[in-house]
Amino acid sequence: RFVSHLLRSLTVRIVEVVGEVLPRIQEQVATCVRQSSRISEITIWRAFYLGLDRSEEAEQLVDAALALEPVSSHDVNLALSLYRERGRERDALPVLERWIQSHTEWGGGGPAYLGLVEKYGTESDRERAIANTAAWLATHPDDNHVRTAYLGLVERKGTADQTERVLKETAAWLATHLDDNAVRTAYLGLVERKGTADQTE
Repeated sequence: RFVSHLLRSLTVRIVEVVGEVLPRIQEQVATCVRQSSRISEITIWRAFYLGLDRSEEAEQLVDAALALEPVSSHDVNLALSLYRERGRERDALPVLERWIQSHTEWGGGGPAYLGLVEKYGTESDRERAIANTAAWLATHPDDNHVRTAYLGLVERKGTADQTERVLKETAAWLATHLDDNAVRTAYLGLVERKGTADQTE
């Protein structure tokens, strides 16, 4: 990782020198690339090759990155970005779902996952995502990023019962999170569009 950051930084500043030196360190660079075990590492090497205008190697590294399973929320969001670059955003949904299922701390990738479920998921995918997110939020009460995305998913794809439950739960949550404005904004929109006259009042 250190070598990749170093070479990438040099490429930004003195690309000609890196181009001259690269043939002498090609084997060591190839070894470092092969040993990269995270999507985040591979994308640094990809940026290095793009900086050298070597698009073929850069594209091979995208293939290598997408063959890996994400191990962090940063990896999740990088994978989604690579899938989008290739016009294959839908293919990221099962990758993100596997990551969500195997990580208890999935807040950093949760909004992206919920967005994909809303856009590409089946009805059962959405039901599962809503139920799993409700359970996750119950054990992560201070998270507001996932909660905001969750409100949007329930508003647009949830049932009347799910909407009613979320309205009540969010009202109670906001009573103990007075300084929050992200969830509050989503909540006000949900009340406006789906709330009862009493809830609006």
